[in-house]
Amino acid sequence: MVQSIGVVLELKPRVAMMSAEAFVKYASRHYNKEFGKFKVYFDITLVTLAVILSLLLTQGIQGVREGSLIAACITGYIVSFLNQKIMTRKNLHRLLPVWK
Repeated sequence: MVQSIGVVLELKPRVAMMSAEAFVKYASRHYNKEFGKFKVYFDITLVTLAVILSLLLTQGIQGVREGSLIAACITGYIVSFLNQKIMTRKNLHRLLPVWK
């Protein structure tokens, strides 16, 4: 949840982004896909690559556990939800009337 909020706070104000999110944002625009779904695919690809490399190099899975899998599978969907339902201009202006 915290990671998703961080990603939304990078997307909404259009500030400098972390490299992975910037790549996903560019690729999702280029291929006309929703950011959240594309992020899920990208994160699962990275976790799968990490598992394969770990198996090849150490003959076991090192550094990838259930938290990595859960985060890869749900972060994009939470980002989409927050982006569309919670972090809208209308809601932000209602919560922070000083910024109007």
